[in-house]
Formats: sequence, C-alpha cells, structure tokens
Amino acid sequence: ALCAGELEFVYTVGKTGVPAWSESSVFENPVNGNNNAKSYGSGSWNSADPIIEKDKDGLTFVMAVVDNLINGYGISKFGSKEGSNETCGEPVYFRKENQTVPAPYCDVSQGNTPCQVTFCEAQYYIGLIDINGNNIVTYPDEDLFCCISAQIITPNIIGGKFSLNFINSETTSSSTDVWNAGCIDLLGRVDNSDDEDGIIFSFYNLLAGALSDVFGGECGICPSLSPYCDPVSNKCTNITCSDLTDYCYEDSTEGVRARQFCPVTCGCNNPSDQLVLTSSAYGCPQNCADFAPYDNSVSTQECVDEVIGSNRTADYVNEVTRISSTWPAFWQAQWLNSLAPYLIAYGCSAVSSFKIGESLPMDACVEGGTMWPIKPMSHLCPVACGCSSKMIWGCPSSCSVNATTTT
Repeated sequence: ALCAGELEFVYTVGKTGVPAWSESSVFENPVNGNNNAKSYGSGSWNSADPIIEKDKDGLTFVMAVVDNLINGYGISKFGSKEGSNETCGEPVYFRKENQTVPAPYCDVSQGNTPCQVTFCEAQYYIGLIDINGNNIVTYPDEDLFCCISAQIITPNIIGGKFSLNFINSETTSSSTDVWNAGCIDLLGRVDNSDDEDGIIFSFYNLLAGALSDVFGGECGICPSLSPYCDPVSNKCTNITCSDLTDYCYEDSTEGVRARQFCPVTCGCNNPSDQLVLTSSAYGCPQNCADFAPYDNSVSTQECVDEVIGSNRTADYVNEVTRISSTWPAFWQAQWLNSLAPYLIAYGCSAVSSFKIGESLPMDACVEGGTMWPIKPMSHLCPVACGCSSKMIWGCPSSCSVNATTTT
C-alpha cells in the first residue's frame, strides 16, 4: 500500500504479521525534476526533525513502523540525518569482559578481543561494552527507530521471494517457510545463556512486535531487549514460547502465530501431540518431519492400530470436534454426522475406506485427504494406513521395514 499519498515508500504486511517496505522509484524519477516533492518543516529533503514524534505509545507495532517511515527514519534521502541507514550500518567494535562474546557475525570472539558488528546488530547483545569501555545496552529513540526500518527494508518492489510484491501475495504456508524453515521455537530467552533455549535471533523484536499487534498491545516500537507489548499493562517486556502454549491449539490468528513462531512447543513436529491443526495453512512449518525431534517422536510408537474405543482415538475425535465449532456449518455437520461417529464405532477400519455418499471417497491417512483441515490419522492407524509399505507423515518408524517414503 502507498501510505496516505506518500511517494517515498511502499509497504505491506506479510502473513507472519511482520511489515516490509521498499523505496519507490520517485527518487530516480522525480516529478518534473523536483526532488523536494514533499516538504518536512523547512521544505528540504535533508531534515525531517521538525515533525519527529518520539512518543509512539497508542500505536500498534505496524502503524509505528509506518509512522517511522513517514518521519524519514531509514529513507535514503535522509542519509546525512542521525539515525538514518548510514548510521545504522556503521560498524561497532565491542568486547565482553572476561567472557566469550556470542558473536555469530564475528570470526574472533574470545575474551577481550574486539569484535565487529553493525550498529543495529550490537543491540542484541546484553552486557557489552564498546572498545572505549562505554556501555552498549540501550540506544536513543532515533537509533531504535532507524534500526527497525533497516531490518525490514526489501531491495525490490517486484522480484523474487524477498521482494515487496512477493511478500504481499504470500500465503501463511509460504511465509512460515521463509521465517521458520528449521521448524524450531524462535522465541528463546533473551539472556545469551549457553543453553539452546537461550538463543536469540536478530529478528526476535520483529516477531514480538507482530505478536503485540495480534494480542492488542499499543506500545508502538519497543526496545529490542524487551520487544513485546503486554496488552494488559501496555508496557514493553519479553515473550517466550512458554507464554503461548494456551494458543497452540486454537483456530485463530493467535493460534497461527503461536504455531509459526513456536512449532516445537505447539507440537507441530510430534504426531502424538494433542494438536490436530498441523497443516501448513494453520502455521506449522511444512518440513517439521525433516528434523530429529520428529524422528524421536515416531520412533517410540509401535506399528499397531488403536483398538476401537481407545482413549487416543477418543481424544483425537474430541479435539477435532472442538475445533469444528470454528468451521462453516456444512463442514462441521459433515464431521459430526459422518467421520466422527464412524471413528468411534469402527475405529481404524473406517479410516481409509470412509466416503461421503457414493462419489466422495476420503483418505484420512494423508494430509489433505479429507474435506477437513485436520491431522492425518496415520499415527493412530498405521496398519490401516499402510505404513508398512509406504512411509507417510505420522507413521511409526517401526513400520518402515519394507516401506517407501511418500508425502
């Protein structure tokens, strides 16, 4: 979208809730040769300061980002302005006294040896001092605002998967694959501890900002070390995957975000989990089955079908029935009056042979095999689903003696 007639930039919001923007061609092709097509205070491109608004409370994250751009943060025409892209990209040398520097961007990271990152990247390290001994923990608003702009700018409006046009047209599935191709929890603790849960990603603040908008926070842009806006207090804080467990099983925007950002916590990689919304359209990364946690989950199951009336089958039917309340009436009625009672009455024998009427056969063993967006039942009925001859999602690995892999 062009923002209120703005000519300097175009922006959109992807299916993870993270905004993106790109500079338009107005700089290369100014109207009638006039680079001052829009004035800021004095009418010069070189100063946006007269209308800078430092207080962004009361704005959602996305709207605060757009407000940033309107105010000139990150726009190349303001390259000489403090807080512009030029400042954001300048190298910062730092060291962490008597400790190893967690330095994915650096080759040398031991002890007091200085390491180099960009100005924006440095804000993700806690307890650092620069080469002159100055603390690097917080930054002025100008630096925070320009770093947000620098993080989400895209090189092209039209182009490949990172172009603005592509982001604007992406699906939940394709967006999740870009942001979380490794099927891992992205909201680790922000403490730079050495354990796996302490991982912090350079885009953590963007994900937390997107979550703020979903849950109703209006803090604007929070500091990178406490980037989530609590919707109750409207204060900036941290958020981890453990905070989202209540939303993992919901068919809602909150639920989609929880599964996109926290697929391990939500059970996307565990066929035996309560979660039935495992489709990539609901936020679970498509390739969760390609990694070790999935292998571990299917390795503990036996290659036998659940008996009629088993607790696991009943739990599955009950969870799908709960979720069906969010479906249109026809789809909900078809579930309640057809497959659900069949599964209760006949167990796994109903799975691969079920059909509605004479003309609509369905296969509940595979993703997309039914009219309902639910988890395949191969984890409950591996024999009925033919797991011994073909390994489909959810099949116990003990079935795989003569199996071929399919999707």
